[in-house]
Amino acid sequence: MNATPSNPLRFWIKRFGILLVVFGCLVLFSIRYFNKISVCSRLKPGITLNDMIERFGSPIDNKAPEPGRWVFFKSTIGAAGPIRVKLDDQDRVVVLRCNEDGPPTWTLEQK
Repeated sequence: MNATPSNPLRFWIKRFGILLVVFGCLVLFSIRYFNKISVCSRLKPGITLNDMIERFGSPIDNKAPEPGRWVFFKSTIGAAGPIRVKLDDQDRVVVLRCNEDGPPTWTLEQK
């Protein structure tokens, strides 16, 4: 048997097309499932600092969080600033900001 394809151009176009489809699927998967902003916007009030760390990794500032202090998490490329949370004295999130544009995503603080 001859291992050489009868039409080399068709052979390489077929292989390149398969790679292109696989690459496109991976890009769409990463946008859908690894977009921290969309994950952040779905968080509900009552979340704790440990829940945030579980979803977004360690805070950017590695100091021990204090009540009333803002804690920052890495955001996605192209987002306006980091994900920010303000904690109460029991490490519960009282203010969540998924980006720097506009008002907080939600707040439990009394004005």
